[in-house]
Amino acid sequence: MRAAAIDVGSNTVRLLVADARGPEPWRVVAQDQMVTRLGEGLAAAGALGEAPMARTLAVVLDYAGRARALGASAVRIVATSAVREAGNGRVFAAAVERAAGVPVEILSGEEEARLALRGVRRSLPDLGGALVTFDIGGGSTEYVLAHGPDVAQAHSLFMGCVSFAERHFPHGRLK
Repeated sequence: MRAAAIDVGSNTVRLLVADARGPEPWRVVAQDQMVTRLGEGLAAAGALGEAPMARTLAVVLDYAGRARALGASAVRIVATSAVREAGNGRVFAAAVERAAGVPVEILSGEEEARLALRGVRRSLPDLGGALVTFDIGGGSTEYVLAHGPDVAQAHSLFMGCVSFAERHFPHGRLK
């Protein structure tokens, strides 16, 4: 099955189109990423700005179209920290869904952490025993403690590189 994933992050939108057949390794058909800085100004305003939303929507629509043109029978769009934290995040997700014709799933921080762990496990299947993974993004950082296949703890912190810099280093310097 050819499937596509579009990850709408606080800083970057990512596309992955792959052929997935059970436990076999995926065959990547296309991948891309574009910095749209959706979370720009979120720390100060508490809401997504018009320009970042417009930039991000344009990239998501391009990626959804590319996925369909490449024959993806399933397209999944997920949104993370910026959309999760913004006062107008759900409104933005609904607008993306209407325009792209694909449901947008706003991931909880814990689900984002679990998916990061799944990606690590899929990419590095020989890791055994206890494992801690960190996913440092633009708006948040997720960490997971796992014992074998079992998740012991999964947490998300509102401390990504963009959100942290905007809160503590306005204009590129310490407050």
